[in-house]
Amino acid sequence: MKKILTIGIVIVIMLIGMANIAVGDVVMPGEQQPNECCVIRHRMLAIPPDTEAVNPGIYGAPGATCIIGGIDKNKTGEMEEVLNWAAYCTIDTIYTVTDWAFWIMIILAVLMFVIGGGVFVMSAGNPERAARGKKIVIYGIIGVAIALLAKLIPAVARFLIGM
Repeated sequence: MKKILTIGIVIVIMLIGMANIAVGDVVMPGEQQPNECCVIRHRMLAIPPDTEAVNPGIYGAPGATCIIGGIDKNKTGEMEEVLNWAAYCTIDTIYTVTDWAFWIMIILAVLMFVIGGGVFVMSAGNPERAARGKKIVIYGIIGVAIALLAKLIPAVARFLIGM
């Protein structure tokens, strides 16, 4: 029961954080319009009708305003214009989030292996403590499997977008 409650609390905190970001991007009348660009950090294949692969850089809609750090990147020539900039930005965001999730889960899995191995080795013949150590190691293996599945999420998103 405690595990389910903990997972539920973590999910609620994450949803509140995402809602805060979404509400922060709402444009009120008279305010500056949102950027029609983003910073891409991953190399991606082209999404039709674009024909060239996208390398890391700043991409946006043709003729759009792109103010990053108070500087209009379209006027300085730093922004490249692509037709499907929103799809590229979405996929790049998914890549970034899943990369972070992957590395956090791998670090936690390694810690679980170390802790589980320590509990197992220090069980001193106590079968209950040895079983507890094995269980912690098994949870670490499950964590690695989930982390590897997290790396599949961008591929699924690319498939759904038609990339």
